[in-house]
Amino acid sequence: NAAGSDYPHAVAGTWSEGTITWGTPVVLESNSCNREIGIAVGNGKVWIAWARNSANIMITSLSISGTTITVATPTDTSITWSNELGIKLSYDISSNYLLLFNSNQSTGSWLFKVVPYYTTSGGGLTAGASSTILSNYVHHDAFDVVYDPDTSRTVVVYNETAASPNDVGLAKVIQSSGTTGSPTVTIGSSVGFSGTDRVGGLAATYDTANDKVFISYHDKTNDITKGIIGTVTGGGTNSIS
Repeated sequence: NAAGSDYPHAVAGTWSEGTITWGTPVVLESNSCNREIGIAVGNGKVWIAWARNSANIMITSLSISGTTITVATPTDTSITWSNELGIKLSYDISSNYLLLFNSNQSTGSWLFKVVPYYTTSGGGLTAGASSTILSNYVHHDAFDVVYDPDTSRTVVVYNETAASPNDVGLAKVIQSSGTTGSPTVTIGSSVGFSGTDRVGGLAATYDTANDKVFISYHDKTNDITKGIIGTVTGGGTNSIS
């Protein structure tokens, strides 16, 4: 938001003993964007997704050398953005798939979806068919995605706004499938992680030392912060427990 432009920006920094030295911010494109930005790393690139104001979701790749960033020409996903609810990215290093998660009302009804893209080292993208995770809305602070490199699966965690009781915490495991020319995903069944407690904001990360997914969330029922550990099962199961 340099000089009030509302343009999407990126900046790279180098880390040394607790100190970050930042480079010069670069503009991703000279069009104003909404505040939600997704980011992932894979195939030697940093991948960024954002939504133009009242327009489509864009994706670009960044090449970084030191603190210098080279921005590829953004790709228009043709996914229309009408309500600013959330954008996140995950990268599957086993298939070179970039997974775009978005929650919006672009088709007149609320949908929470994932779209796979096959990526090349040059920054090319081949889009696959979108798959619906939930036929309802999910707010940007009420879902997160994390990649499990041990099973080559992405886990999406979110609050289920359509459930009874509503806002309970659910997780689904997503497997990359299809081909490089026609990428698809296989989505496992939903698994609850909060019981009947309502979930507010949440975040997820992966513990590479213990091969576990860790989810932290706001328990709105009891107004406390909680954490829970999950183990992903791959194969044909695509589940988490």
